[in-house]
Amino acid sequence: MIIDHISNRAFYYGLGENFRTALDYFALLSESKKELPENMEHDINLADGVSIRVRPMITKPAEQCRIESHEKEADIHFVPYGIEKIGYVPLEGLELEEANPEGDISFWYGQSEQLTLKSGFFMIAFPQDAHMPCGCGEEPAFLLKLIAKIRL
Repeated sequence: MIIDHISNRAFYYGLGENFRTALDYFALLSESKKELPENMEHDINLADGVSIRVRPMITKPAEQCRIESHEKEADIHFVPYGIEKIGYVPLEGLELEEANPEGDISFWYGQSEQLTLKSGFFMIAFPQDAHMPCGCGEEPAFLLKLIAKIRL
């Protein structure tokens, strides 16, 4: 798992061209202040093996969120607007709740450590990194989030 500011993206280009494509796209949005629709969830296909999910949302308390992981893809969670508390826990030692191999997502029982993603920050979650997105502090708040799905 990696957390960093989008301005430091070049440090992660060594992960591969698909990671670079997604991180550069996020940086372009940040630098250009391009407006993204704040009321519509949609997907963008950037390249073979790289898709972006645009997810405007209202954050939820941690107890309403689920711990998830993916086997065939890495996620890059990017917050262009708002603050997200995202849970993180190594996959090892968690108990499987539900698996959906066709959708490349599994849900897990367990406890996670809450990390904060502020505007301009990203988190890369690899298959061994269980994560719990969509969380917040005490009060629900608007969050604009982009998630890159990088095929491994």
